[in-house]
Formats: sequence, structure tokens, C-alpha cells
Amino acid sequence: MSSINTNPAAMTALQVLHATNKALEVVQGRISTGLRVSQASDNAAYWSIATTMRSDNNVLSTVQDTLGLGASRVDTAYTALEAAIGLIDEIKQKVLAAVGMSEDNKERIQEEVTAFQEQLRFTALAATFSGANWLSVNSLAANGHPSDGVHKEVDIVSAFTRDQNGAIILGYIGIDVQAIKLYDAAATTNETMGMLEGSASARRDCATTLPPRPRPEPRPRPTATLYRR
Repeated sequence: MSSINTNPAAMTALQVLHATNKALEVVQGRISTGLRVSQASDNAAYWSIATTMRSDNNVLSTVQDTLGLGASRVDTAYTALEAAIGLIDEIKQKVLAAVGMSEDNKERIQEEVTAFQEQLRFTALAATFSGANWLSVNSLAANGHPSDGVHKEVDIVSAFTRDQNGAIILGYIGIDVQAIKLYDAAATTNETMGMLEGSASARRDCATTLPPRPRPEPRPRPTATLYRR
């Protein structure tokens, strides 16, 4: 006949040691990951919520980067438009200064106006940021535009949220490139050309742009009637 001698104190100490080791593993896991709930076994409900929030946070960071990229593109186009406005003001001053000048002086002014026009086109071509140019475009239907000469609206992601059902909703800022473009290589009509192409004042020379100087109409000479006394 055999018997087993038990030591209650030792068994209690062993249980305490196991519980201590388990708690130590939990603490070490939280320290290494920095998360109280790092896996589904810790708390399934909290783990699901935390995973979704971390994913959304990463998406918001991407939206912020997209906003910064869109803002840089807008700044580039705005700076180029400001420069174009300054050049157009110079052209207007030259055209107004040519009124009443001789033909030789008009030809010199026309050369200066032509140089300003070339500078306008170069300014539009240089307004490129991250491969996007909204001022000098090529709106071909084969490139995904509605039709030749009609540029599609450019969308910039501006917001990210979820509805009450958890579905993702994205917000956009629309840029009407068709309204701000200066040149369009695919445009064939005045309605679809850029602002500096469809305008006759941007393409004519000084002789045709300047209206003819009106000549004063001859005044009727006063007539005198002689009376004899």
C-alpha cells in the first residue's frame, strides 16, 4: 500500500509563482508594445475598436499629406497667375503707349509685346508641381477628359470620416481647371481655348489691336450776314 504526502504550503507557493509569472508576462508585453490591449486575447472588443482607430489614424495622416500636396499645387498655380497678371499689365501699358506713335515706334512696341506673350507662355509651362500643371494643359478625350479642349475637374482629398454604420466617407475639394487654364493644346474653338488663347487681344499685333484714332469732325465755320444801312 502506497501513500502520497502533500505539502499545502508548497502548493500554495507554486500557484502564487505561476500567477506572478503570468502577470509579469502581461506587463512585459505592454511595455514592449506600448499597448494595454495588443492582441485579441487581451480583450476582443477593445482590440477591435483599437485596431479600427489605428487604421483610421493612419488614413488621416495620409489625408494630411494629400492636403499638403494639393496646397502646394494651388500655391504654384496662384503664383504663376499672379505673374501672368503682371505681364498682362505690362502689355496693356505698352499698347496704350503706342497710341499716336509712328509706325516705326509701333513695330518696336510690337516686338516688346511679342516678348511678353512668349514670357506668358513660359510662365504657364513652368507652373508644374509634382507632375500637375493646371495652367498649360492638354485636354484630350483620350486622356480621360470629357472631350477635346474640356478639362475634367481635379479632386483633392480633404476629409476622412465614418458614418453611423461604419462606412468610410471621403471629402473632396474640386478644382475647376477648365476655368483657370491659360493654354490648352487640345482646344480647337474659342470656347474651349485657354484665357490667353481665345482672347483676341493676346494674339493680335498692335496695328490690329489699337483702335483707329478718331478724327475730329470739322466744325462749321460761322457765317456773317452783312447788313447795309
